[in-house]
Amino acid sequence: MKLDPEDEKLESYLRQFCAQAPGPLPKERKQEKVRIVALAAIAALILLATGIVALRQAQNSSHRTVVTKSVEREPAAAEISMIRLSRYAQQDPESLGANLDRLSPRLLPDVRKGKGVLNHLARE
Repeated sequence: MKLDPEDEKLESYLRQFCAQAPGPLPKERKQEKVRIVALAAIAALILLATGIVALRQAQNSSHRTVVTKSVEREPAAAEISMIRLSRYAQQDPESLGANLDRLSPRLLPDVRKGKGVLNHLARE
Protein backbone atom coordinates (compact mmCIF):
# COMPACT_ATOMS: atom_id res chain seq x y z
CA MET A 1 0.00 0.00 0.00
CA LYS A 2 1.38 3.32 -1.09
CA LEU A 3 0.62 6.49 0.90
CA ASP A 4 0.41 10.00 -0.37
CA PRO A 5 3.10 12.39 0.79
CA GLU A 6 0.46 14.28 2.81
CA ASP A 7 -0.61 11.08 4.55
CA GLU A 8 3.05 10.27 5.36
CA LYS A 9 3.49 13.70 6.92
CA LEU A 10 0.38 13.17 9.02
CA GLU A 11 1.56 9.70 10.11
CA SER A 12 4.99 11.02 11.14
CA TYR A 13 3.36 13.87 13.03
CA LEU A 14 1.07 11.51 14.92
CA ARG A 15 3.98 9.18 15.85
CA GLN A 16 5.53 12.02 17.85
CA PHE A 17 2.82 11.72 20.49
CA CYS A 18 2.98 9.07 23.19
CA ALA A 19 0.02 7.74 25.12
CA GLN A 20 0.20 8.54 28.81
CA ALA A 21 -1.88 7.48 31.75
CA PRO A 22 -4.05 10.30 33.07
CA GLY A 23 -2.99 11.93 36.30
CA PRO A 24 -5.06 11.88 39.48
CA LEU A 25 -8.01 14.23 39.74
CA PRO A 26 -7.28 17.40 41.68
CA LYS A 27 -8.46 17.28 45.27
CA GLU A 28 -10.92 19.91 46.46
CA ARG A 29 -9.28 22.39 48.68
CA LYS A 30 -10.51 22.80 52.19
CA GLN A 31 -10.58 26.59 51.79
CA GLU A 32 -13.11 26.35 48.98
CA LYS A 33 -15.39 24.22 51.15
CA VAL A 34 -15.08 26.69 54.02
CA ARG A 35 -15.88 29.58 51.69
CA ILE A 36 -18.96 27.81 50.33
CA VAL A 37 -20.20 27.03 53.86
CA ALA A 38 -19.61 30.63 54.95
CA LEU A 39 -21.53 32.03 51.98
CA ALA A 40 -24.39 29.61 52.64
CA ALA A 41 -24.49 30.69 56.30
CA ILE A 42 -24.57 34.39 55.32
CA ALA A 43 -27.38 33.74 52.86
CA ALA A 44 -29.33 31.85 55.53
CA LEU A 45 -28.91 34.75 57.99
CA ILE A 46 -30.13 37.25 55.40
CA LEU A 47 -33.20 35.11 54.67
CA LEU A 48 -33.88 34.70 58.38
CA ALA A 49 -33.63 38.45 59.03
CA THR A 50 -35.91 39.21 56.07
CA GLY A 51 -38.45 36.69 57.35
CA ILE A 52 -38.43 38.18 60.85
CA VAL A 53 -38.94 41.70 59.50
CA ALA A 54 -41.79 40.52 57.27
CA LEU A 55 -43.49 38.73 60.16
CA ARG A 56 -43.24 41.78 62.41
CA GLN A 57 -44.71 44.01 59.73
CA ALA A 58 -47.53 41.55 59.18
CA GLN A 59 -48.27 41.45 62.91
CA ASN A 60 -48.18 45.24 63.19
CA SER A 61 -50.50 45.68 60.25
CA SER A 62 -52.95 43.07 61.58
CA HIS A 63 -53.22 44.90 64.93
CA ARG A 64 -54.08 48.19 63.31
CA THR A 65 -57.69 48.92 62.65
CA VAL A 66 -58.26 50.88 59.53
CA VAL A 67 -61.46 52.82 59.21
CA THR A 68 -62.31 53.80 55.69
CA LYS A 69 -65.28 55.78 54.64
CA SER A 70 -66.83 54.29 51.58
CA VAL A 71 -68.86 56.62 49.50
CA GLU A 72 -70.40 55.25 46.37
CA ARG A 73 -70.20 57.88 43.72
CA GLU A 74 -69.93 57.76 40.02
CA PRO A 75 -66.50 58.58 38.67
CA ALA A 76 -66.08 62.24 37.80
CA ALA A 77 -65.36 61.40 34.18
CA ALA A 78 -68.72 59.66 33.87
CA GLU A 79 -70.51 62.60 35.47
CA ILE A 80 -69.14 65.18 33.06
CA SER A 81 -69.51 63.29 29.83
CA MET A 82 -70.70 65.31 26.86
CA ILE A 83 -73.87 63.23 26.61
CA ARG A 84 -74.87 64.00 30.21
CA LEU A 85 -74.06 67.67 29.87
CA SER A 86 -76.08 67.95 26.68
CA ARG A 87 -79.02 66.17 28.34
CA TYR A 88 -78.89 68.57 31.30
CA ALA A 89 -78.75 71.51 28.91
CA GLN A 90 -81.71 70.27 26.86
CA GLN A 91 -83.94 69.20 29.74
CA ASP A 92 -83.30 71.95 32.25
CA PRO A 93 -80.64 74.57 31.61
CA GLU A 94 -80.70 75.71 35.25
CA SER A 95 -79.82 72.20 36.47
CA LEU A 96 -76.78 72.25 34.19
CA GLY A 97 -75.30 75.11 36.18
CA ALA A 98 -76.13 73.43 39.49
CA ASN A 99 -74.52 70.16 38.37
CA LEU A 100 -71.39 71.93 37.16
CA ASP A 101 -71.18 73.81 40.46
CA ARG A 102 -71.49 70.50 42.31
CA LEU A 103 -68.74 68.86 40.23
CA SER A 104 -66.27 71.73 40.12
CA PRO A 105 -64.72 71.31 43.61
CA ARG A 106 -63.75 67.72 42.77
CA LEU A 107 -62.52 68.38 39.25
CA LEU A 108 -60.87 71.77 39.34
CA PRO A 109 -57.80 72.72 41.40
CA ASP A 110 -58.35 74.88 44.47
CA VAL A 111 -56.89 78.29 43.70
CA ARG A 112 -56.93 79.26 47.37
CA LYS A 113 -54.24 76.72 48.30
CA GLY A 114 -50.83 78.25 48.80
CA LYS A 115 -48.91 75.37 47.26
CA GLY A 116 -51.13 74.83 44.26
CA VAL A 117 -50.05 74.76 40.65
CA LEU A 118 -51.97 77.89 39.76
CA ASN A 119 -50.22 79.83 42.53
CA HIS A 120 -46.87 78.70 41.17
CA LEU A 121 -47.84 79.74 37.64
CA ALA A 122 -49.07 83.11 38.87
CA ARG A 123 -45.61 83.87 40.26
CA GLU A 124 -43.96 83.36 36.87
